[in-house]
Amino acid sequence: MVGTVMLLVGIDKDGKMTASSGATEPVAPSVVACVVGHLTKTKFSPPPGQAPIALTLPLHFRNNPVDGPSVTVGKLDAGY
Repeated sequence: MVGTVMLLVGIDKDGKMTASSGATEPVAPSVVACVVGHLTKTKFSPPPGQAPIALTLPLHFRNNPVDGPSVTVGKLDAGY
């Protein structure tokens, strides 16, 4: 599977994480649901005075012929 998922992530003042998918290119909905499910089980301690926090988290799924499947979080290095 190769593609990108843009996750809309939030952390509230109690450290509870919310996540939903934005744009996806062509990642299977079951994979997106799995990632969102795991993220929403996570609890963080947000920096004092900065909650709630909202961000967009890009996940890039790709298949490298040498290393096999991988997931990159954040900016994708086009030279890879």
